[in-house]
Amino acid sequence: MNTAPAAVTLGSMPPEAASISIHYPQFRTVGVPAGSSALAAWEGTVQPFISDAAAKTFLRLVEADMPFGVSEGTIVCEEDSSAHSRHRASRFLVNMTDRCRLLILSFAPPIHPRAYLLSPEFSIAFLSAHPHPRGDLPIVIGKRRLAALCVYSAAEFKFGGEVDRAVEFLDQASAYLARHLIWLRTRQLYRQTPIGRQLIYSPKPGEMIVDNEVGVRNAVVASITASERKFWDGYWPGRVAKVGPKDHVRLLKADGECWCGSGQRYGSCHRPIEEAAYKT
Repeated sequence: MNTAPAAVTLGSMPPEAASISIHYPQFRTVGVPAGSSALAAWEGTVQPFISDAAAKTFLRLVEADMPFGVSEGTIVCEEDSSAHSRHRASRFLVNMTDRCRLLILSFAPPIHPRAYLLSPEFSIAFLSAHPHPRGDLPIVIGKRRLAALCVYSAAEFKFGGEVDRAVEFLDQASAYLARHLIWLRTRQLYRQTPIGRQLIYSPKPGEMIVDNEVGVRNAVVASITASERKFWDGYWPGRVAKVGPKDHVRLLKADGECWCGSGQRYGSCHRPIEEAAYKT
């Protein structure tokens, strides 16, 4: 007699999987990508903003370093239309209700989880000027080489322990994607010159940016010489941790967690390397 497989219940799940199932029910377990060394993987979709007004309110809150909530990947904050026009980026926040498909990888403690944006694609090839990728943690999905999202910052964010770390990480990843969507909508086209970047073209609010690869031109700027380096770059909102060896050594405590997400002490992980790097 054939025996039916036991039903999967919250009680039969590992604690991490059960927490994700409760707080992010739209995520499902998937196979661990080959070569990733992850213990488990989840894939699902989050929608950071339910409206353009919500995006503008979020912009105001993060610029003022004010709190906001996250529920199943969506930013939760009381919309405040009176403040929308005060920020120069607000008028560009049009069609902000994009859905983002995420892959989350979980590792044995103390290594932090990692997030990869599957759609819209987040790879170095398409986002060369992006301020916060983790190009040092790439993963290959099909024929695409994706950068991890730089979600965790030891200078700004500490895991609190109120919920499972993977759920807390998903909340942080959702907030990161909210900032990422603002960056995408506020991009302008630049060329790199010997004396710095030079603005080539600024799209109108709501205008579709057809491409974002280095060297690929929008139709409006088709006369630009192909040999010049061109790139799209936008506005990244809110307080962000300084990037680079000198600032890391100055900002991060040796006995605190390292910025890289290894879960190790900074003093025994990246600090010796970064001290040597900026002293040379």
